[in-house]
This record gives sequence, structure tokens and C-alpha cells, in this order.
Amino acid sequence: MTALSTQIISPRLLLRAWQPQDRAAFAAMNADIEVMRYFPAPMTEDESNAAAERYNMQLERDGYTMFAVEERESSRFVGVIGAQQMRFTVPGLPAPTVEIGWRLALHAQGKGFATEGARAVLDYLRDETKLTEVYAVTAPDNIASQRVMHKLGMKQLPALSFDHPLVAPDSPRRRHVLFSMEITR
Repeated sequence: MTALSTQIISPRLLLRAWQPQDRAAFAAMNADIEVMRYFPAPMTEDESNAAAERYNMQLERDGYTMFAVEERESSRFVGVIGAQQMRFTVPGLPAPTVEIGWRLALHAQGKGFATEGARAVLDYLRDETKLTEVYAVTAPDNIASQRVMHKLGMKQLPALSFDHPLVAPDSPRRRHVLFSMEITR
């Protein structure tokens, strides 16, 4: 079994490696202004394709990634849920820092998929890795994501709110809040 054959199954979702047939739906989701409202800007098709490739490389390297997610009943692509090493440092956090995250297509939002998938990822990380803590970051006004973080049992670290180094200094999306959670066995 290779890392790319890794699958995480929850009652309604299948989290798996990225496949060529995911690219169009992933690019459409990332180009959707409403889906990307808490990001500095929508992503281009090339940026989406590069992200999917990076996620599969992370899966091979680390054994976890930001997985492609499909609804088990319909096999319909619903988004991305998973964990990855942050590509930047946050002052006050250990390096490397692993973040858990999610982004769902509009048709999949509000159904509990983010919480369900993130719980499955946390179980996987607890059982299959040596990680002991994960973090999550989001824009301060992204209340829906913060609600998921709270449901997962994550705690906000107000003293570690930060300006995201990969977001332009003049962007209103630069400020981020940070949550953490221990995932010990």
C-alpha cells in the first residue's frame, strides 16, 4: 500500500488522494467568489492544479494532506479537508506546524461535512502519525469555520492572532485568528 492509496472514510464522506477527474470541480470551487470570500482572492485553474499536485506530494511525504473529498452516496466532489505542514511560520508556534483545514463547494456547505471530515482526519492523525497537536487558522470574520473549530474541541489562542505572511500587507484578509488542539492518544 502506498501513501497515495490512503483513504479516510466517515459515515458520509471519502477522503482520498487527488485524481485527474477532481481538477475541474476543484478549480470551479476555488474560482467561486462565494466559496473564497474569506480568502484574499479566488484561485486560477493553474493555482488549483498546482495545489492538487502539492497535496499529493505531501501525502507521499507525510502520510497526510489536504485530501480530495467526495460524498460517498453520490461520489460527487464536495471539497478539500485534511492537514498539512504550514508553508509559513507563526511567531510563538513550533516549526514545523501542522494545520487542519477545509474548504467546501457551495452545494456542500451547511451539511456538517467540514466537522465530520475534520473529525475523521483528527482520528487518522491520532492513530497513524506521531503528531501531538494541530492548529487551524482563519479570518476573524469566518464564523462558520470557527464554529467547526469549536465543535472539534479546538481552543482559540487570541494572543497568537497574526498577520498572514502569504497575504498582501494591504489586504483586509491579512489578519488571522489561530486555534489549537492536542491529538494525543
